[in-house]
Order: sequence, then C-alpha cells, then structure tokens
Amino acid sequence: MSLVLDWFHAAERVSDLAKLAFHEDANPERSKVTKSLKDALWNGLLDEFFAGLSQLCAPADLIQEGIDYFHKRRPILRYKECRDRKLPIGSGVIEGDIRFLGKDRLDRSGMRWNIGGADHSGRLDEFYKKR
Repeated sequence: MSLVLDWFHAAERVSDLAKLAFHEDANPERSKVTKSLKDALWNGLLDEFFAGLSQLCAPADLIQEGIDYFHKRRPILRYKECRDRKLPIGSGVIEGDIRFLGKDRLDRSGMRWNIGGADHSGRLDEFYKKR
C-alpha cells in the first residue's frame, strides 16, 4: 500500500502559511514564495521545502504549527515518487467512488439499503481490494 498526503490539501496548507507570512500588499512576493515551496514539495525536495517553511516570517506559533504539521507527515509527502509510479496523489478518485456508490447509486429517491443490499452483486469486497 502507498500512502500520500492529499496534494490539494497539502498545497492549500502551504498557501495558508504563506498568507500568514506576507501582507496583502506583498502579493507578488507571496506568490513567488508559495510557488517555490509547492515546487519543492511537488519535486520531492523536502529539505529545501522545510528550509523554506522555516524562513517564513509570521507569528512564530502559527508557522511552527504548520512546520510541525508537515514534519509529522514527512513520510507521506511522496508526491514525486507516487507520480513516477503512476499512483494517485489526491483523494478525488476515492471521493468520486464514494459519491457514486453512496449517493448516486444507493441514495435514489425512495430507496432503502443495508450492507447486504448494497453488495447484491457480491463484488463489494473486490471493489475495496482494488482501491
């Protein structure tokens, strides 16, 4: 099994940290720093990524919270490796499957269901193993 922190959420957190560090009128610099951090993370340059995070100037406790968040998850910041292996780096596929099974298929008007009924085809376990 291959675990990776969802790219969308990681990138969003990087953007949030950069917003803390720069005033609104410093938008071009903030954009440059945000891009640099995301590029380092995207390309698996984790030492560079963490060095960039530690240079952000904002309320120390908020920046440290962000750095701690990523340090705690360092083993699953494997975007380059996962992309090289053609593995997903986002939760969109899973969220789409959940929507399809849980909403579109099982939540139709007037329908009632239970696990046995949801697995009428006998393939629910097979589906889980593929995901």
